[in-house]
Amino acid sequence: MASSPDPSSVTHALSSAPGTSRLTPSLRPRSMPPPRRLLIGAIAAYPVAVATLDLGGFVPLPGDGPIGLAQVLSAHLSLAALAIVPFAFLRGARPIRLALLVLAIAAVGRFGSEWWSAPSAVGTGETVDVLTWNLEVGSRPPADAVSFLRQYTAQVVALEELTTDVAAAIAADPDLSARYPSQALFGTDGVLGLGVLSAYPLSDVVFELGPSRLEALVNPPAGRVRLIVVHPPPAAIPRGPLGLPIGFDPTTRDAALGRITATLDRALAGEEPVLVLGDINTASTEPEFARFTARLRDAHIEAGIGPGWTYRPSRLEALGMGLIRIDVVLAGPGLRPVAASTRCPPVGDHCAVLATIERDFADPGQPGQPP
Repeated sequence: MASSPDPSSVTHALSSAPGTSRLTPSLRPRSMPPPRRLLIGAIAAYPVAVATLDLGGFVPLPGDGPIGLAQVLSAHLSLAALAIVPFAFLRGARPIRLALLVLAIAAVGRFGSEWWSAPSAVGTGETVDVLTWNLEVGSRPPADAVSFLRQYTAQVVALEELTTDVAAAIAADPDLSARYPSQALFGTDGVLGLGVLSAYPLSDVVFELGPSRLEALVNPPAGRVRLIVVHPPPAAIPRGPLGLPIGFDPTTRDAALGRITATLDRALAGEEPVLVLGDINTASTEPEFARFTARLRDAHIEAGIGPGWTYRPSRLEALGMGLIRIDVVLAGPGLRPVAASTRCPPVGDHCAVLATIERDFADPGQPGQPP
């Protein structure tokens, strides 16, 4: 019987025979140059870092310092990862592809329910249209503020940063006076003023500072609702070179939210359903937002579409939209948001939030009963 040829001799013969290409070297994987490997690793690190921020909605992360600031901007940092998608098609870019997949999963989990809500059918309960708007002190003449309010037909309007001149203009306007026979306007010379315009009777109105908040009973036909309008101070943001933000200190704001929460606790223990409107100066991507809204139904999450951003720096007014969501409509047990949207005026750093709230007597947490 003939013996089998030595495999090594066959390989050698193929690679050395005249007119035959050398096969063995071509079968060896090419190693990636170290600079290229470092570049791909650095690019892949970005979506991994942002995915970690997005998971802050599910696992505890610090709410202050650079990480706190990054959480405020986490939605934008997630969207910025789209710029590195072309790098995922480079040879050897598998780490980038995996990192982008991880970020996509984290972002959908974090923002999916906030940016898209299933259509909410209006039930048989009475509905009330509400609007909340931070006027931004000094951003417009009082007449322009009045003109903006005339465009909308909400039955209950909450106003933040209400100054004395704007309050006087609202009270003197015949159209707004006819539409809102009940008004509680507490204008100040700074950012602490609050106001409520109501098509329904108001009672038990209380305005307090430290932080700025206004309570009132609104009396629509379906029964009384306790309205709480709030405006805590913003977090401090230290600035570095070129005025760029380098940190985030929410200590004062969080203390104010704690005092508002005490007011909210008392209201939720009462007989009337609670409706919270205002500018809470807390981005929806911050841990404190989830803590403050834990027992309430966020109108945007329940019934809004898109990011629902409501605030932009004044120098970015030309965008015509907000960049973070800090203005809210929050409903307690017995109330159900069925619609939510924003309207951004051409001037001012805040967009108005509009929502439709239904009285939900089927809610097991409903504190009151039909009259």
